[in-house]
Amino acid sequence: MTDFHRRLGQHLAAAGISLAPLLVVDSIDQLKGLVRRHEVDAFFESMFATLDVSHLDDAWQPQLLMWRQGQRNYHSVFFVRNDSTITSLDDLSGKTVVFESARSTSAFHLPRLMLEQKGYQVLPDGQISRLPSRYVNYRFAESEINQAYWVDRQRADVGAFNDGDWQRLPESLREHLRIIGHTSPVPRWLFSLDTRLPAEMQAAVNRSLLQLMKNEDDRKSLQEASGVTQIEPLTAADRNNLAQWMEALHGQ
Repeated sequence: MTDFHRRLGQHLAAAGISLAPLLVVDSIDQLKGLVRRHEVDAFFESMFATLDVSHLDDAWQPQLLMWRQGQRNYHSVFFVRNDSTITSLDDLSGKTVVFESARSTSAFHLPRLMLEQKGYQVLPDGQISRLPSRYVNYRFAESEINQAYWVDRQRADVGAFNDGDWQRLPESLREHLRIIGHTSPVPRWLFSLDTRLPAEMQAAVNRSLLQLMKNEDDRKSLQEASGVTQIEPLTAADRNNLAQWMEALHGQ
């Protein structure tokens, strides 16, 4: 992130704003701690992390949408082996789902939420003492390609990750699998800031990030830092989508 941070600092300096040192977190809980202590003013994150912080402190609001790996929005797909008897998400009780990692939006949080909305208890594999009537077990494979191989080799009944990962699977592997369901779409990545900052500062920061897209070297630095290929303002439809997900996640 060093080159991107330096370039953003140059843009902000032209607006009379000094950019603070860059902080990199290892978890959402660490980010929340920084927010609670007022040690950060802005951050880039996935939708789930963004809405968690907004729920914690509603002064924090998403400002810009960022494309990553060619995706503006994405959704999670659920997949099984071609010869599986599972035909829909209604057939999963007692089955094992393989996710990528606890940090992943599209390969954990998003599909887990959908399964919970369908009435399943989503439980870690091997940590169950009394089984509910409608449940799924889950395991982590630590990468999307491993998820697909685990399903293909019957180490798990179902996998779930984003539609871009499905398209990136080797054809020789994907032809053994089929999709049985998908989630609603979510924005790929978001930039948020503390709206208690002076209005002119908020505008300058948003403007500087949008200006990064106009220079080839600036665009390259952002793509190398985080895979971002485009930045644009949130639309009314985007904000409505985020409000619906906030309701689903936090009931508000």
